[in-house]
Amino acid sequence: IDDDKRMLRDEAGNRPSVHRLLAVSSPGETYNTFPSPPRQGALINYRRIFLSKRQYGSNESGLGEALVQLARSHETIKQRKRWDLFCDAVSTVIPLDDVYVPVRHQEYTKEFISATSDKPFPLANMRGDGEQHRLERWRSVDPQADPCRVVGGRSFPLSSGQITFLRFAAQTCLHIENGTMLLFDEPETHLHPNLITEFVRLLDKLLEMTGSLAILATHSAYFVREVPQSQVIILREPVQGTIQIATPRLKTLGADIGAISFFVFGDELFGRLLRDLGERLKEGDSDTTKLLQQLEKDLPSEAFMFLRRELPSRKKR
Repeated sequence: IDDDKRMLRDEAGNRPSVHRLLAVSSPGETYNTFPSPPRQGALINYRRIFLSKRQYGSNESGLGEALVQLARSHETIKQRKRWDLFCDAVSTVIPLDDVYVPVRHQEYTKEFISATSDKPFPLANMRGDGEQHRLERWRSVDPQADPCRVVGGRSFPLSSGQITFLRFAAQTCLHIENGTMLLFDEPETHLHPNLITEFVRLLDKLLEMTGSLAILATHSAYFVREVPQSQVIILREPVQGTIQIATPRLKTLGADIGAISFFVFGDELFGRLLRDLGERLKEGDSDTTKLLQQLEKDLPSEAFMFLRRELPSRKKR
């Protein structure tokens, strides 16, 4: 971008009004990816959100605690309750009735008995039944344990990607406010491409509903595929210590993953292993035509044609 004064401005040239900052750390990242929130006197409401398990000694809420806070909340965003926004997002990933919330001191077994106040219960029932039953249910929730999936009366752990998505959906639906800036550091960890689609779908919906914005650092072509070209900024280091800012030549929204890898991330169109194979074939004494015939059944057409162009046909001596 030639004129850095246009950065973070809308079409009218106005800067966004930010009242809250949410910094989202990816699973497996160090605890210090983002700085700790100040104890007092902060000029802006700042919170860290972890998509991994609660860090030892931190004051951040676990997933169970976030679910209880969401279920208790009567706040709305554009006339939609925060809890309902969360449930809508989860239901796109996994049937809501299959997700069960663990309770304190619960020992998990393969055989699963119908839920009561002292056993895991369906996520969909967090706000159901009478007031007294709700209070007992919320009080019983294990604040740190992850939900499980129950199918045919048997419990199974959710995948790491599903847990990551649930943490993101719960924490973001709980804490986002009007005029929030969200910072993401490589959130693609553990996420299947389909989960990335739903991740961006929920994020886009919440940003629009609250007039917020997000900055996402990623190495995932699947994330880039979910946003238009105008929202993608490429950072390169052509010379050590110098950062170059560019926009992709490719229209990214819905683009081919291979094209995004090449035009945005600078990946080689044909991998290093394929090029090494070509070099070995050039150096060998065998008839390359026979070798190519053997490789044809294992290589995609583009890779096979690449080798054919690179290798002159050579008769065995």
